[in-house]
Amino acid sequence: MLFISANLFAQQQNLFLTNEQLYRYENLGNKNKYFHSNCKPYNQQQISSLVGCDSLQGTMVRKTKSVAMHHVLNDHLLWYNYNNFAVSLDPVLTFVGGCDLSFKSKALETAIGISLVSDIGTKLSVHYSAFCINAKYPFYIDSVIQKTEVIPQQGYADSSMLLPGYKSIVQMGYAAFAPNKVFRFELGNGKQFLGDGYRSLLLSDNSYNYPYFKIITTIWKFQYINLYTELRDIRGSLGNTQLMKKKYAAAHYLSWNVSKRFNFSFFESIVWQSRSAKGGLGYDVNYLSPVVFYRPVEYSVGSPDNALLGVSFKLKIAKNIQLYSQVLIDEFYLKFLKESKGWWANKQGYQFGFKMFNALHLKNLYIQGEANYVRPYTYSHGNPIQNYGHYNQSLAHPLGANFYEAIGIINYQHKRIFFNAKVMYAKVGLDTAAVNYGQNIYASYTTRPSDFGNFVGQGLKTKVLLSEFKFSYLINPKCNLLFEAGLLYRSLQNVVSSANTSTIFFGIRTSLYNLYQDF
Repeated sequence: MLFISANLFAQQQNLFLTNEQLYRYENLGNKNKYFHSNCKPYNQQQISSLVGCDSLQGTMVRKTKSVAMHHVLNDHLLWYNYNNFAVSLDPVLTFVGGCDLSFKSKALETAIGISLVSDIGTKLSVHYSAFCINAKYPFYIDSVIQKTEVIPQQGYADSSMLLPGYKSIVQMGYAAFAPNKVFRFELGNGKQFLGDGYRSLLLSDNSYNYPYFKIITTIWKFQYINLYTELRDIRGSLGNTQLMKKKYAAAHYLSWNVSKRFNFSFFESIVWQSRSAKGGLGYDVNYLSPVVFYRPVEYSVGSPDNALLGVSFKLKIAKNIQLYSQVLIDEFYLKFLKESKGWWANKQGYQFGFKMFNALHLKNLYIQGEANYVRPYTYSHGNPIQNYGHYNQSLAHPLGANFYEAIGIINYQHKRIFFNAKVMYAKVGLDTAAVNYGQNIYASYTTRPSDFGNFVGQGLKTKVLLSEFKFSYLINPKCNLLFEAGLLYRSLQNVVSSANTSTIFFGIRTSLYNLYQDF
């Protein structure tokens, strides 16, 4: 059992929600008119429709002379496979050290845990991962943690331990059941990503894991997602789950591959707080409807909940080139939108970008460029609990609102070797201690200083420049254990302060999801 290679059935398993893997799968899906690249994470049934998963993994197998070394580099730590039942167990390991050169301080992240995956036949898959993180971060990340009490994407930052730094316990998993090729039901605790961009203005994997129930319906060129989630407002809780305030979100996402070259998608979501005065379940069953628009439902129940609408587009202009876009509408008043007077409630976001696969005729060279623009007070609400956030982080863009941003990415893969270069530049209108200029989505929009004259960049005008260069080697593709080393530079400039951070890092990491440090 320890040293003999085996392939699990893996028909319903979700793939890792990491950009390194997504680049490969999107490249495959780019040639298929039925593949919906904008609904992530992907599952292995989707990828098998493009190319056999075993064939894809076979290209990653490293040949060795030793049976034991073959097992270490190519297989699960423990596995069992018999009569349509399969189970695997792998360790979750992180030991990444670094140095913040600007502040002459050390950074160190360690984690240890387990990851369990089981397939029961070809229709049911179960996954569970749990691990404990202990870490000390570079200055700019540490300052964000102190402000939000959250390790970005990884939960509440417990600083009560004797050792310096922070501790967090991360749990994630799901049970997925697909009775046929049309329906897929998934119950779990994790993240979702909607869109074709590096960022998403609709729903991204920027925040911490949350409980969810998801129904995916795939018919012909359509894929329809119903997503029901439980979110938490953790302000003032000091990590005590009993003091965290519950809220809920429900979303519909319809993706339509209109042709071999064009995709159109529609998104709607609504966020509401618990209807129970004691903070119990308080779930509004009116929002369980799988088909109707949420706006009419919201008006029919007379609720003051937070509703968002959005659309996405993707156009293949060449065999290996895509253009994509998103438009997010939180609120708008058409009269004031036409007059361009900066009405505060004209809350929208826009995204435009392009992707090139196998760029410059070089296999597995990926180039991406993207621009994002979000108006002040977008995603916020009069009742801050009902904002579009979870665990003190945005459910969409890590910069919140009141910004515009440009990103350039180059990614190259050769067998198990990955190289990634990224540059991000943003102008953000930060809030001040006394005035809410619309950047912080956790501030009530009722505290705005004026109704008119609100434009992107208002407030404390801040420029953020970040560049990162990272080299990775995939040690074991089964559990996504990799060695990584890199250099990150970040500059923040405004009239109040300026801070430059240069960080080098290296170590091993089990990469189960994206870790964003570009904010």
